[in-house]
Amino acid sequence: MSDANIQRPENTIGDLRDRYSSALKIRGRQLGLRETLVQRLREPHILLPSAAAITAIGMLVPGWIEGISKGLDPLEAIPYTLASTPLSAIWADVQGASATEDLLGNYMLAIRASIVPAIFSTSLIGGSLYLWNRAREYVQSLKEGSAPIERFSTQLFTLFGSDSYVGDLLYNSLGDHVIPVVEEVKTVRRVVTGKERRGFFLIIPDGEYAQGGATNRWENLKVNKDWLLKTTKGKKLLVTIGLGETRDEELPLVQEQTADLTVEEQAIAVEKIKELFLQTGIGVDRTVNIHLGHPNRKRKRGTGRGLQDVSDLEVAAGTIDIFPDAGKILVKALANKVNNQTIVFETGVLDYWKGLKESANGLFIVHDESNPDDGKSPILVYERLTDESVQSAKDLKKKYPDRRIIVLTSSFDSHEKAIKAGLESVCSSLELANTLVSIVQRLQAGEEPEEIQKDFI
Repeated sequence: MSDANIQRPENTIGDLRDRYSSALKIRGRQLGLRETLVQRLREPHILLPSAAAITAIGMLVPGWIEGISKGLDPLEAIPYTLASTPLSAIWADVQGASATEDLLGNYMLAIRASIVPAIFSTSLIGGSLYLWNRAREYVQSLKEGSAPIERFSTQLFTLFGSDSYVGDLLYNSLGDHVIPVVEEVKTVRRVVTGKERRGFFLIIPDGEYAQGGATNRWENLKVNKDWLLKTTKGKKLLVTIGLGETRDEELPLVQEQTADLTVEEQAIAVEKIKELFLQTGIGVDRTVNIHLGHPNRKRKRGTGRGLQDVSDLEVAAGTIDIFPDAGKILVKALANKVNNQTIVFETGVLDYWKGLKESANGLFIVHDESNPDDGKSPILVYERLTDESVQSAKDLKKKYPDRRIIVLTSSFDSHEKAIKAGLESVCSSLELANTLVSIVQRLQAGEEPEEIQKDFI
């Protein structure tokens, strides 16, 4: 089974969410009424409208019932409701009073009659304001990562590092099944504020994976047996995903010297997560660790033979079970997009031009001085900023209306922007997310991690 088995998404996050959910078929257990209410009322987009609705119902329904009791039909009772509040009754008495004694008598009568509904309304408004403030505090706790994480469905522990477009995409398409572990609060604020979904984040600052953050520790994860991935063979897997595809670059075409999230950091996080399951007595048949990065990246390491060049793949031995190469996945996606043809690569980022040419590996050829543009090949466009890439591609489309112009984009947002501009797009975060979802799909189908890893050697 390969990522080709995942039906390709359309152009919106909703389309992608539907396809991923269909591919994985991961569901939570049926919750009881109390658990369902607790889960739903924790969500700010449910809590805030609920508070407003309760207030409106409490203020208006008694008057509506009174109107019906006086012989009005349900529709006629609606305007009666709006005119039957204590204040409106007092004002009507004031207008109709012919003398001071009448005014005082009517006023006192109205006050006495309105005491109970006034107390009821005040309590209701006060309670609603309390809920409103609690909801605002809750949203803030989500952004700060201090909200406890309690769920009742399969969870994929996803380590973002300091930031990751792939992580953003996984969270916004599989949000109910992804627990993001991030290093910086700003990442949470960007994702939570800018997307449809609000959810839970664990914030572990860089270098503190062993102990957790100051306000947000591993103990915030309220693990339970529903979090494990169930396979068709009856096994229960604990799945972690490390996103080390880029550090300072937008795309994984250039093999950077260091990763944002290292293999060692993921290994520490895995031990902490396993410890939580052990403490709660939950049985795990196997832990499967996936690390998206550059397995052939070399680093210097002191060994018994002196300083040696050691690859990330070698360092990962014994910890990482599946190590897909982010650069190769993107190059393969480009090759599929252009049908393995020769292409023109238009970019102002020279390292990317060299990187793409070197990593093509015969899947396609990049025109250069020894093999000039023939005027027919597809043109791939990438600039450092998305808006620049889209604008450059639009200009080229005007110049060459009969040629294919393809934009290379890094985030799903930039991919959508390119599609809306009428351009073809290859989105690195989308291709990498597709691969990760495919891996989880294969695990769920009962494939062993060792078999899956063979496809990435």
